[in-house]
Amino acid sequence: MDMQAFMRQMIWNNRVGDYFVVASILLLVYILKKRASKNITRVVFFIFRKMAREINEKEFFDLVLAPLENFILFLAVYISMNSLAFPSILHVKIFKVTTELLFDRLSIGLLIFFFFHTLLRVIDYLAIILEKRASTTADTTDDQLIIFFREFLKVILVIICILVMIRF
Repeated sequence: MDMQAFMRQMIWNNRVGDYFVVASILLLVYILKKRASKNITRVVFFIFRKMAREINEKEFFDLVLAPLENFILFLAVYISMNSLAFPSILHVKIFKVTTELLFDRLSIGLLIFFFFHTLLRVIDYLAIILEKRASTTADTTDDQLIIFFREFLKVILVIICILVMIRF
């Protein structure tokens, strides 16, 4: 069997060539995710640097880089897997919901989770910036307010995340 015939062979409603394309894209994204995440993180850091000069780039990267990498990788997985046809062997209805729809909704839920996890880390970093500013003052009430507002914003963000996940 020649290579073209092998690539046209159908497995689970998709050609072998389609699987190779998806696998190649995912491998490329996996290899480049660190570089893309660092570049995006640098841009966001540059924006935050305008807010405060004394912020630490390493702290920001430690907080934001890993969740952003997860988001980028899962986004690539979601987009590339949507280019494949859902295998007919896996078509099952569970309480009037197809497995295809169930997988799609779970994937969107994970994507939303990774996005909001990244935003939670950004809130943590903003709180670090404000805590450093507040530590320069003699009054301790601003320190307590920053902790309160950090936790308050995180709770609000988690509630929004849950509502967005329910919506989808």
